[in-house]
Amino acid sequence: MKFVLFTLMVLSVTTIYAQQPIVLNKSNNEVFTIDHLQHQYTVTTETLTKNDNEETKTYQYPFFGKLSHLDVRNPLEIVLFFDESNQMIVLDNNLSEKFIVNFTIEYPEIDPIYVASAAKNFYWVVDGLSKQIYYLDYRNNSLRLISNPIDFQEHLIYSDANKIYLMNNKKVMHMDRYGVTKEYWLKISYDELIAFLGNILIYKRNKQQYSYDIINQEESTVVDNNN
Repeated sequence: MKFVLFTLMVLSVTTIYAQQPIVLNKSNNEVFTIDHLQHQYTVTTETLTKNDNEETKTYQYPFFGKLSHLDVRNPLEIVLFFDESNQMIVLDNNLSEKFIVNFTIEYPEIDPIYVASAAKNFYWVVDGLSKQIYYLDYRNNSLRLISNPIDFQEHLIYSDANKIYLMNNKKVMHMDRYGVTKEYWLKISYDELIAFLGNILIYKRNKQQYSYDIINQEESTVVDNNN
């Protein structure tokens, strides 16, 4: 069985103490990603640009510091997280501001290292102080603790509408908004990790590209149509 790879993969590497995103497909200090509608986003210094094949839109953020994490999973609710200023900006599909959350002022008990969209008006928040995961309900101004302290010292983080996923070099942990957790031990080896997508890993071993189904523990070779 082969898995055909069409889309551009972006990988963020996060430690529990500090967030240092690493984007594998970057050049000239630009970060490039695509949402599921094939809209293209480019991040340069203090500017987010969106190209939807009809027009180009821009959003500038000169006073927030370096962008730590960009979440375009929901094109109607784009999330920008800034670790330096401890703030989250949520934009609509026109890159207009919907709202801003300043965690230092509104939730001073935590110091987020990862913030991303969950369901509409809900957000995943990983706290670097307590090493715990929270579920933020923006509409009701509620921050709910859903996990015990995480025992991973260095890990990758991925999330979607339903779950947040954490991976170290031995296992992957899935957690839903109620804190229900499942763990999966990794039974593979790789030379280079290309992408962590929650239930799927994309990686290279001996110059061959593979995908790995974490739940079913199945490895497949990848046909890279970008080459």
